[in-house]
Amino acid sequence: MECWPPCNQWCECVDGGCQPVTVDVNAVRLRTGDGRLIKARFGAGVLEATRNMVPDWAGTFLFVRPQTRWPMTSGDKISLMACDAGWGPSNNLMRVEHSTLVRPNPQGGTTLVTYVMGGPGTLVWAYTAFPSGYPGYSGDDPNEWEFYVEKAGGGPISQGDEVSIRIDPSRTGVGPYWFRVTGPEDGAYIGGDGTIPFQGETSFLAEFTEVRPGLGLRPTTVICQSCAQVTGTVVGRQGVAVEGARVTSEGDSVRSHPFLATTDANGRFKLEDGQSRDCIPPGPLSIKVEADTYVSRDIAVDVPGQGRIDVGTVQLVCTIVEGKVVEVVGNSQLPLPGVEVNLTYPETGDGIVTTTDPIDGVFRFECVRHVRATVSTDFTSPQQVADPIPDVGVRNVLIVVSRRCVTISGTVTDATNNTRISGAKVTVQNTSPAGVLTATTDESGNYTITGVCLTGRQSLKASKEGYRSAVKPTGELPVTGTVTVDFQLQPQVVNPDGSPVPHVIDCTLAWGAGPSQPGGNVPVPRDLDSHLSGPDPSGSAPFHCYYSQRAPVDFVALDRDDVDWAGPEHIVVSPRQVAGQSVPVPGDYHYWVHNFSGEKPFDQSDARVTVSIDGQQRAQFYVSGALGDQSARIWRVFDFSIAADGTVTISRLQLGGQPAPDGILRPGSASDVF
Repeated sequence: MECWPPCNQWCECVDGGCQPVTVDVNAVRLRTGDGRLIKARFGAGVLEATRNMVPDWAGTFLFVRPQTRWPMTSGDKISLMACDAGWGPSNNLMRVEHSTLVRPNPQGGTTLVTYVMGGPGTLVWAYTAFPSGYPGYSGDDPNEWEFYVEKAGGGPISQGDEVSIRIDPSRTGVGPYWFRVTGPEDGAYIGGDGTIPFQGETSFLAEFTEVRPGLGLRPTTVICQSCAQVTGTVVGRQGVAVEGARVTSEGDSVRSHPFLATTDANGRFKLEDGQSRDCIPPGPLSIKVEADTYVSRDIAVDVPGQGRIDVGTVQLVCTIVEGKVVEVVGNSQLPLPGVEVNLTYPETGDGIVTTTDPIDGVFRFECVRHVRATVSTDFTSPQQVADPIPDVGVRNVLIVVSRRCVTISGTVTDATNNTRISGAKVTVQNTSPAGVLTATTDESGNYTITGVCLTGRQSLKASKEGYRSAVKPTGELPVTGTVTVDFQLQPQVVNPDGSPVPHVIDCTLAWGAGPSQPGGNVPVPRDLDSHLSGPDPSGSAPFHCYYSQRAPVDFVALDRDDVDWAGPEHIVVSPRQVAGQSVPVPGDYHYWVHNFSGEKPFDQSDARVTVSIDGQQRAQFYVSGALGDQSARIWRVFDFSIAADGTVTISRLQLGGQPAPDGILRPGSASDVF
């Protein structure tokens, strides 16, 4: 397997990993005992001892082979060539000047003049070849640049040993001479006239090394790859780790060699290439993080040359699909609040459900998948949002509902004599704005409300001065056609001062017949008890009406405590008598049933509660439709409130379908006002 990033020039790839190559010693650097470096100032010229400690090319000398090889032993021949500015050979050999030697001619006549390598006043150079001029010297004598390296005590020479460099005295037999530092100052020349080796001026510390053209000296510590690991964490909504997010790299350093990752269950990732290599070249890097249901995000990273960089926590935001549901009414599009909107993924059949805003009809889906999706309502067919949903989401989706409307009509009569009532107002309840869908009965007591563009079960209220108001359900409205709802109004009973007499509210509990009664063949709980609590004008605590306190206040009473199989039991709330007037007791009232004997659970009791107002049935509840555990001992049936003007509002508990609390049964429905 190849190495990536590629190994640097001092290393080689072995089995997918970078290793330093074997050291090939081919150069030496010489220093004086006080640390001065021997160098040719400009790469050519006389050698000097300089305090410039920078390991540049001018102070590095290459072995001239085959004369010089590593390892070395004291006495080996050494020839050195100065580096050029590119760390390659310069052709400037380390050379020693020659001096002349004059001798008398033993046979008389002219004296003999010859030359000697080194000697008094000679210098050491980095130079090509000295010109001819001395007697017998024709130029470029090998003895000028072939020297001997010696170590005190002899033996192998190691890195950092103290050495002296001996000059061959040539054929004269004079000498020998050694390289010598001519003084302690910075820039002192190196002479070729030393006479005593291994003393301060003729001793040098040898630093053997490897040099490569264009690269220079081999580093003391070889770092085979310049790269680093890149890691991080991806989180989404509420800081929850995102598993399976795709992380990819972009940038010049990885353009032809991408790195990628997939986050684990903790949202962690480490970028790797296709062969699980995780070392990314240094430099600017752009990381793209993508995950289904989230908006992608780009992160800028400056990758170091070594180690690991963690980009920290990358927070993603959800992909959003939002829009509005409107209804066509005439030539206008009006917001349709409270409508259930479904977002579906057709390929899988699953999706998300939400409800439009109760005022402006706006809907919003969060964390939507990046696949084909449609939206629909109960009134519209699926319409495609996008294929696929882009990660940035989709805005301004418009769902147009063109519903057909129904007409509600009926008759309002007097409950006591069945005569038609004209001028009665009939209104569809809970519309916005209130009172839009209203009609008034004609002389024959008939009314008609057109353009009722509503769905589900609605409530109608009929009212007329001198009569008690009545509320009736419409049943499930069709998409078109006519619905008939008739009313019978009870004449309003008034106090002596003319104010309306408040309602009488009857809460009746009944349950299945037991085996001791005729036809009783269903085993049921033997004893269910009615309970009612509410405001007590005489104290701060609420009253509690049940079998032990059957008349806790003067306006509430339980008629009987049936302990044998069937009931019924009535709790009646009547107007209170104050100074000859019938007045309401305003406040909140709560009604529940207790499975006192508990032989059987509620679902075997056939329990039912009927609520009547002024003798007219207004609501009925069956325990079989209650939410929760039927083995619970308490059934919270309903609440109601009485306003200061006597208006009664029945609140059927557990609105919106929330789960019932442990140990309590609750039915589900809405509120009615009487």
